[in-house]
Amino acid sequence: WIYRAIELAELALVILAYSIMVIILIGLIAAGKGGAGFGGWYEQFASIGRLRWDLILAGKTGEEAAAARSEFLLDYLGGLAYAGAGGYINLSESVWVREKGYGMAAWHGRIKNPIFILWGREKPEEIPDFGIIAKPEKVNLARWKAWWYVTSLEHFIMFACTLIAGAFIMSGIARAYAAGTEKGAIDMWLLDVLPKMGADMGNWVQYGFGVMEWAILFTTQLAIVDVFVRNSTDIVFDMIGKRRGWRIDWIYFWLLTIFVAWGIGIILAQVKKPWILLVIGANIAGIMMWPYSLTTIIANTKMLPKYYQPGWLKILGMWWATGFYGYFSVLVIIDNIEKNILGHELGAVGRGVLWAIYIISLIVMIVLSTYYHMKKMKT
Repeated sequence: WIYRAIELAELALVILAYSIMVIILIGLIAAGKGGAGFGGWYEQFASIGRLRWDLILAGKTGEEAAAARSEFLLDYLGGLAYAGAGGYINLSESVWVREKGYGMAAWHGRIKNPIFILWGREKPEEIPDFGIIAKPEKVNLARWKAWWYVTSLEHFIMFACTLIAGAFIMSGIARAYAAGTEKGAIDMWLLDVLPKMGADMGNWVQYGFGVMEWAILFTTQLAIVDVFVRNSTDIVFDMIGKRRGWRIDWIYFWLLTIFVAWGIGIILAQVKKPWILLVIGANIAGIMMWPYSLTTIIANTKMLPKYYQPGWLKILGMWWATGFYGYFSVLVIIDNIEKNILGHELGAVGRGVLWAIYIISLIVMIVLSTYYHMKKMKT
């Protein structure tokens, strides 16, 4: 019931955040902000994904324009690669499915509350050593496709639709009140957008916006805490816990305790710029997408039987994702080494080593996933 309560609380906060966002949007349209009423906002929606090079390269020509174009593209694509914790939580979708008991997870043990087990209110569930897989019968394959359809639909709604809707509204608000600003995102919202919105629509907008941001950040961080601890629990249990007879529920309990205590310690340390923690977290999450994209496709092609193997289109998509995240991971690693460790450029040898690791990882991934997939399809 605790897990269900957390789910309902997160759902309520997400609905609250988007409700406030829509109310603000309606108020802006009514006030004629962001364009000529609905027409201006329709133009804003239609322009999603279109880059305004006339504004980006304004006053620049020749080599200066080419450099500005390259720099912007790197920042733009880097922003896509390091979009918060989305990729890490997306990776943990299977953990959520397992804990809900959906599909084959009904036959797989879950992490139960160790306190309730101690009190006798719950019983621990057995975790299979090698997992469980359904026989390739017609009914099982039909159920697999049905579950896969539900998972894909959920991903499309929660990751694609909500992202587009949120990006449309937030970018429209920024366009209405801070077009052409050169300030950073945080200063833009706090110093430009919110004061002007409050002057136009009343102080309630600033408070409402604050509640919306709190709801978004709180639900995100709550999910990250749970997901990080559950993934860490699986790693510790598989690598150490099984051999030593540790119960998975207590591993989860103590890792959660340590993680929360660590967070409290950071707060008590009174970090002068707490926003930097979000930046560090986003960079770590982005870099992590490189190895986990690589290992996911290798594991799937090696371990899944023929009838559950990903198709070539999905395999190619994972190759592309690994190359995309890996490329920007190398750039971020080089940038941090130069700025925060060395204080000067890394040099050709250092850069060469990092780019060699990137290229070798791609080659290894392509060769292994191709070999495993073709081997499975022949059996």
